[in-house]
Amino acid sequence: MALIELDRRRVERLMRDYCERRVPPQAQDSIRLDFVIRGQKITLIESRPAFRQPGVWVELKIAQFEFDGQARNWRLYCYDRNSKRRAYLEGSDESPRLENLLQEVDADPLGIFWG
Repeated sequence: MALIELDRRRVERLMRDYCERRVPPQAQDSIRLDFVIRGQKITLIESRPAFRQPGVWVELKIAQFEFDGQARNWRLYCYDRNSKRRAYLEGSDESPRLENLLQEVDADPLGIFWG
């Protein structure tokens, strides 16, 4: 089941604001932050210009947020070096508010998301 329209608009606005805040305007020609919503999942994606290939951008999945409609709860996942999705740190990986999980990604206390 996909996010209901009201939730989807709120989530899109929240994610757009996060991406704009995370990458300052003067850096946007060398790094981009975006997101994709598919069903109940939101994937946060970082893009950078490919080395020695002008005009080509390379995407790297940073995090994924998955909504459980029955529990009305969000769950946070990270990606390993092989781009495989993994559960994030237990105890910090669930919240009824997406904002809380975005704060966890932003703070990145373990260096999993931003290195």
